[in-house]
Parts: sequence; C-alpha cells; structure tokens
Amino acid sequence: MLREMKDRSGLSLVELADRTHHSKSSWQRWFNGERVVTEHALRRLAEVSGTDVESVLPVFLAVVSRNTGADEDEGKDGTEGKDGTEDEDGTEDESGLDGAATGGSTRRRQLGYAAVGLTVIMVLAAVVAVWWHGRPSKHAEVSAAPTTATATATATRSAPGGCLGVSCTGLDPKASGCGDDAVTLITANVQRMTIQIRYSAHCRAAWAKLTDATPGDSASITTARGGHQTALVHWGYDAYSPMVDASASDSGLQVCGEQAAGRGCSQVITDPASAPVAPDLLTTPPPGAATATTAGPEH
Repeated sequence: MLREMKDRSGLSLVELADRTHHSKSSWQRWFNGERVVTEHALRRLAEVSGTDVESVLPVFLAVVSRNTGADEDEGKDGTEGKDGTEDEDGTEDESGLDGAATGGSTRRRQLGYAAVGLTVIMVLAAVVAVWWHGRPSKHAEVSAAPTTATATATATRSAPGGCLGVSCTGLDPKASGCGDDAVTLITANVQRMTIQIRYSAHCRAAWAKLTDATPGDSASITTARGGHQTALVHWGYDAYSPMVDASASDSGLQVCGEQAAGRGCSQVITDPASAPVAPDLLTTPPPGAATATTAGPEH
C-alpha cells in the first residue's frame, strides 16, 4: 500500500524525503518492509499522494497492534531454555519446570496470534469492500460521456465522492466518483502517445490522461492559478493524474505530454464548463515532437 501511494505521488525517493521531512533511507526501510512506518510519515505520504488517510489508517493500526502484541507475548510468555534457545515446538527445555504451564503459555500465544490475524483480515476486507463499492467501472465512465463535450454550468451539486472544485485537488478521480460523468475536452498526440484533458462537471475538476504510452512517459495538467498534477506510466500503457480544481471560469487548463522522443502541449482551455470540442483548440506542436488529433469525447 505504501508503494502504491508513492507511485500515485509521482515523486522520487529524494523528492519524497524533501516533501515529508523524513530521510530517504527511512523511506527505503519502510518501503522494503524492514521497519513499520510511523503514523506521522504515513499521514505525510497520504497528503502528498492525494490519498484519504482514513482509508489506510485501519491497516496501519492493525499492523502496529500485531507487532505490539507479538512483543508483549515475547516478554510475558516467551519460553526460553536455560541456554537462551527455544525448542522447535516453542516449549521450554525440560529442566524441572512444569510442562503443563509451558504448554498453556504456548497455546495462549497461538490464540493471540490467531486473534490478531483475524483482526487484520477483517480490516483488510472492510477496506477492500469500501474501495470496490465506490469504484466506477470502465463501462460507467465511458457510457456516461455525452455526445457533446460542452459541460453544463448548472451542475452545482457535489460528486458522489463528496468533493467539489478545490476540495478535489490531489484526489483520485475514479476513487472520488468524479469519473462517472467525465468527458474528454481535448486530445493531442506526442509521437505515438495520446494525451487528454478529462473533466467532470459534477466535481468541477479535471485531470490528465495518457494512453498508448510506454513506462517513463508522463502527462501533466496545469491551471492558470498554479495547479499542477502529473500522470506517470510506471508499467503498462496508460495512466491518469490526480485532479486539479477547474471550478473557475478562468481555470486555464492545459495538458502537456513528455517522453524520451519529445514533448508537446495542448492549447489552454479557459473555461472548461463551456469549452466546445473543436480541432482548433489544439496548438501546433514543435516539428517532430507532437501532432494534434481531432478532439472529442472518449468512446
């Protein structure tokens, strides 16, 4: 889960250390499972990656509880022999001690481990259930796109996920439910990679999307007010960024794609709520770097 949050942030280890005020070596130990991440570090990672910290805290607390329980069992019920070693079955060396008492402590330890394990499984199941319930299907996002990309300014209610405008900044559009009514405002090509601006009228938010890409390719969406989010392909062929606020009539949205062979950008869309879909919204890219395609809703 920590690795997924880091990938979503698009930050390197050095950048992550700088943004969270925790050292690079600490993050390496946490990502490799050598140490349990601290709650403060977890909250900072959730903040920079746009993750709802309440969705990951139950798993974190379960892990901390499990480790604390194991440490207490070692202190209270650990059954070492006189030479400081344990038999394979966890019982103490027969040195005049009551074997029944030793067997009882072993059973208590096993029951404690089983209880902690069951708690972790229940927490994980609850997290997955909440995520799956709020996850829109690909069909839902595609079929909800209207035949025109003109977004209505009358959609003032918040999205099913509860975010609207600036409160959507940094959030995942699918997990927040904003992908349900998403439309493609503009499309362009950087070499063979396709970049898009996706927009939700319900959420008044937008994000970058790229397809037909290769690992290492990226697309960034920016706003006239300094908003910026990046989608980076770690594996596979496509990716999408967290959201930016697109509620203002002068939002000034622009998407730029970058890969090893070149870079290209779309023209700025001033007001996404009333932006028409037309080829002339696209700029002429640098020679050999990007070519524009006809814009339109995603099919």
